[in-house]
Amino acid sequence: MNSRKWQVYNWTRYEMRLTETLNTDEWATVHRFRNQTRLSIPLASPARAWKPKTAILFSDVEPIYRSDNANIDPLRLRVALGYIASPQLLIEFQYFAQWTRPGGGSLKYTDNIWRVNFKLSGRGGLERLLYGGMDD
Repeated sequence: MNSRKWQVYNWTRYEMRLTETLNTDEWATVHRFRNQTRLSIPLASPARAWKPKTAILFSDVEPIYRSDNANIDPLRLRVALGYIASPQLLIEFQYFAQWTRPGGGSLKYTDNIWRVNFKLSGRGGLERLLYGGMDD
């Protein structure tokens, strides 16, 4: 966090996905490496930043590498507006633009994803909501 209370966050993870095709009973294993880099900016003075009754703006980029096709698929860009309603409630409105490889070709803009998140926390309060991990 810098003097303006902006946050830069990186979350890298590995996933192993096992999926079954029901009509053939065949299983496929795909290994994925995801790297999400985010910039979060409080829409309040530095003295009020990250406190209840304030808003935040964040954006991130997330390339997802897949082992089955040895490519990045999908690539997601997100912008979002959040509101810290209380130490136990964070509300987020998110928009993702997604690029995939339909038919195995090059990356093409294919999807809009809209999300509304209501993040609740009991113990740990606001810190757990803000720093407890990213979402998918």
